Amino acid sequence: MMEPQQALFTAVRGKLLESYPDSVYDGHLPGADTPYPFIYLGEFDQYDRETKSVILGNVPVTIHVWHCDFTKRGTVSAMLSAVKSALRSATCTDYSFMVRDVTTRIMEDNTTSTPLMHGIVEATVYFSPKH
Repeated sequence: MMEPQQALFTAVRGKLLESYPDSVYDGHLPGADTPYPFIYLGEFDQYDRETKSVILGNVPVTIHVWHCDFTKRGTVSAMLSAVKSALRSATCTDYSFMVRDVTTRIMEDNTTSTPLMHGIVEATVYFSPKH
């Protein structure tokens, strides 16, 4: 059986690739020549606890969106909305997922020679096994 954080990652990645087939990255940030905007699947951690009969827990998630054009804030906002939608609609055969806490931010990013817009979705997704 797949770990809950990996099951959630796989489901979210699949949903985002449907809408943004050439703009979703994971594992490491893409190179400097990557076209903007893009989505980076960041951290998918897992905290679980065992009860007498099941393992329950949560997966804190951080997903990033970057764009190089400050006049395209609406594009960043739409991509962040797609990320939240992918999280809320994620399904798999072994676990039930429920998104409880979501924070969305858009900020300036000066880590490159070109100023960027950096959008972040932070969410806590609770999981339980399907019966």
